Amino acid sequence: MLKFIFAARDTGALPPYQYSKLATSESIRIIALHQAEAFNDPLHCTIITKDRPGLYKLTDNCLNYYEAISYAWGIPEFTKALICNGNSVSKITPNVDNMLRRLRKKHRVRYLWIDAISLNQADKEEKAQQVPLMSKIYNQAARVLIWLGDEKHCIKESFALIRSFALAQYDNVRIEELITSLPEDWHLILNSLLDRPWFRRRWILQEVAQSRNTTIQCHTEEIGWVWLVDAVSYLKSHTSIQNQPKLSSHSFHALDTVQNIQGKNTDWLDLLWNLDHAECSDPNDRLFALYGLAKSTPENLTPAIDCKIGWNINFTNFATKCAVNGRWFNLVQHVAAFG
Repeated sequence: MLKFIFAARDTGALPPYQYSKLATSESIRIIALHQAEAFNDPLHCTIITKDRPGLYKLTDNCLNYYEAISYAWGIPEFTKALICNGNSVSKITPNVDNMLRRLRKKHRVRYLWIDAISLNQADKEEKAQQVPLMSKIYNQAARVLIWLGDEKHCIKESFALIRSFALAQYDNVRIEELITSLPEDWHLILNSLLDRPWFRRRWILQEVAQSRNTTIQCHTEEIGWVWLVDAVSYLKSHTSIQNQPKLSSHSFHALDTVQNIQGKNTDWLDLLWNLDHAECSDPNDRLFALYGLAKSTPENLTPAIDCKIGWNINFTNFATKCAVNGRWFNLVQHVAAFG
């Protein structure tokens, strides 16, 4: 017991966490985030490996009803410590550290799936095996929690604005009438929400598209995803909003992203065209992050997931599949638009 307490205080004395090989192609790791009274208490978790299809049959609701987190990694500086299984440390980014502290409960364990921890990021074979599972992992989660960050500036006002637009959509309120009831700086309030890095992240697309139940959280404030969907539908249906010079380019891209997540277009080339603005650090993810969205695409257009080879080879293989299947015109359109 004394040794455990000492380790919790001096994480530098603990060895790095060593990932074990996943038993099957359907195995996943769930993070049991331990409770703590104070925000600044050390982060502790237990990493549990389970057979994903087998979770359906469990009567332990804690494991069966895990939450999958959708978030932006932030700057890839692994300077913070997460104590795993009481005897080792996993290095995490400041953004993940802050997120876990906000999500941590005071009196009970919280079961989460978080890619930065649940996946062995250094194992390319494991990533290649897990990427096709991502949409299933998010679909099976009891809830997908979108983490927008801990910056709370204008977040209450932003969520109130989203609710106003969503209700206007439901009540058929004219845009001119609605704007007279909004704060004068409503453009800046909306920008403060939609400019957040999460809306520019490519992996969010399938994470949210496959979710059965989605909540948005920023700092300690929450709002249901459906409110944002209805608000975007309202905003996109009014050209006067689209012509607002005070809305940032990031805000317009965010509106497009939300609309595409809810859309029914599942063609690979159309998705690549519509979501060109969505960002990723690994060029391979321009394809891999869309894997769960293109569900009705014919099998012969689906790119093979191979994280061990260069993005240029993966892109070439995908383009070859498109050409062989008569999609030359679409390829030329992409070349002309994006170079």
